[in-house]
Amino acid sequence: MFDARPLEKATLSSILRLEVAPEQRVFVATAPVTVAQSMFEPASEVFGLWDGEAAVGLIGMIDFTRPDADLVEGEEPDNFYLWRLLIDQGQQRQGYGSRALGFFLDRAREKGFARVTLTAVDAPGTPIPFYERHGFTRTGRIIEGEVQMARVV
Repeated sequence: MFDARPLEKATLSSILRLEVAPEQRVFVATAPVTVAQSMFEPASEVFGLWDGEAAVGLIGMIDFTRPDADLVEGEEPDNFYLWRLLIDQGQQRQGYGSRALGFFLDRAREKGFARVTLTAVDAPGTPIPFYERHGFTRTGRIIEGEVQMARVV
């Protein structure tokens, strides 16, 4: 049974061992980097993605409406942002990414957002087509070298 759980000391090592395929490393930071960076982004939320007791991925999001959010240049302050989505290389193509996006959209609705954003590297092998299949469209903006995409919740 798929679910997203807040990070816990007892299960953190399973999350930290998650890895994308080598050719995907240009698109997403590692799980250890994400966990470390989240300590310095107080508006972030990071969850482990689980299928039963097996760690399958990691998702991070940032609520830029929080006064303690660290906005980057060009980012909108009224925004719920998909910061990281990592599905372990051995768990890909099993629907976990789609379920993780569903979790993200549910969190956005719970918080009262009508629209969400993400950014993605536009290079061969990009996850942009995956996001487009899930209703995200390019906004025409580039933020820190990445293509911004948005969708209505």
